[in-house]
Amino acid sequence: MRNKAIKTLVLLFFVLNYVFAFALDSNEMFENGKRAFDLSRFKECVEIFDRLLYIWPDFEDKPEALYYRSIAAIRDTEDKVNAYKAELVDKIASDCETVFLELPENDLSELKAAIAIGKMESEPLDWSQFDKIKPAELKHVLLRRHHPSVQRFPVQTLIWLNGYKNKNSVLTPDVEALTELLKLKALWQLLLSPLNAKAEEETLKQNNVWPLAKTFEQTLDNGFKKALPSLKREFALMGYHYDYLRSNEFGKETKKEFSSIWLKYLKERGLNLKEAVCPY
Repeated sequence: MRNKAIKTLVLLFFVLNYVFAFALDSNEMFENGKRAFDLSRFKECVEIFDRLLYIWPDFEDKPEALYYRSIAAIRDTEDKVNAYKAELVDKIASDCETVFLELPENDLSELKAAIAIGKMESEPLDWSQFDKIKPAELKHVLLRRHHPSVQRFPVQTLIWLNGYKNKNSVLTPDVEALTELLKLKALWQLLLSPLNAKAEEETLKQNNVWPLAKTFEQTLDNGFKKALPSLKREFALMGYHYDYLRSNEFGKETKKEFSSIWLKYLKERGLNLKEAVCPY
């Protein structure tokens, strides 16, 4: 009886150690997966958590493991897509070398801009990437709005625009209108951000955009005059919302329609009020 009890205790000892060892290994693997996530090694993170949940399907912290694994899988997918995109764009660019040789007299600016955009990030964060772009190609970049966010970087946008225009003083009216719209949106953001504007006053003066209100009005008029009909609507909407805020009607509940030359222009061309959102 005594021997049987000893054997039972020994067996229980080994079973408990076995379970403890597995629990320790699963926790270690979880920490390894989490560490890979923190280091942005998303492919490795997915592989670790997949292995963890295969070996221990009832792992105690399974929901948390699935949480990290899911985010890592999405980001790993983005990396794979970006890698494939880069490879594809390089191939297209290589194929287009023949086009550039055979059609040298044609306007290939849109094709060149498309290739340049394809090689950039989904949203460029630095305007310096566009320092050497030709005005004809800049036109397509601005039309597709593939540039740093004007709302996030209004001052940087204005600094870059000032430098670019100094280097490229002669722009076609359609390109100048697009740059004026870009400038207008940056000024609009600063008009809505007085604390930021005050802190950046010296920089804005150095880049010839101070005072903001006067510069906004000049940019609005100049851009509207040079814009193609398809772009005039955006200038008119910016002008109307600017006039509305300047009239001290901002935030007031009223049924009275605010009168503006910009509203008159928009109505003459068939304004759908549900689509009359201020451009941004």
